[in-house]
Amino acid sequence: MKHLFYLFAVVLALASCNNPDGNNEGNIPIDSSIQQKDSSPTPSKQHAKKKADSTYYYEPSMSILTGTLMEDEFFGAPGYGATPDKDAKEKQWILYLDNPINVKPAKDSDKGLDAKNKIDKITLIVDKKSSKFKNNIGKTIKVKGKLFPAETGHHHTAVLLGDAEMVK
Repeated sequence: MKHLFYLFAVVLALASCNNPDGNNEGNIPIDSSIQQKDSSPTPSKQHAKKKADSTYYYEPSMSILTGTLMEDEFFGAPGYGATPDKDAKEKQWILYLDNPINVKPAKDSDKGLDAKNKIDKITLIVDKKSSKFKNNIGKTIKVKGKLFPAETGHHHTAVLLGDAEMVK
């Protein structure tokens, strides 16, 4: 008898799941492509994670950035990808930023540098021979250095970080 009671309770629970309103109007199947409006309250902006200021400045300002370190390979001279069979291969350390940034000239800068927006990856300029960077490929790291815009065909991101050092 006890088992019969539990079976009845399970069947009743399943039936109420299929018809949550408890009414028997038509038993119309619900189209899963139609989304119902969620009546739950939306979290207020004050509870959302606040992003840090995403504006950085070119050298001489020092910048600290966080992201995932990768070693990417690019085509080099003579054609930088135009003649793949003849082009050299260049490996560079690229920091894929956690959040995109905007980079602009410092207020007191006399160079005619252009602002760059929504930068999501940056080439790190480091001394590879004496670097600890190679042990951190694929990991999230924090680095400091001086930002500058791409200037040559060897620069494969719009912005680079010179004199890059890891920060704890």
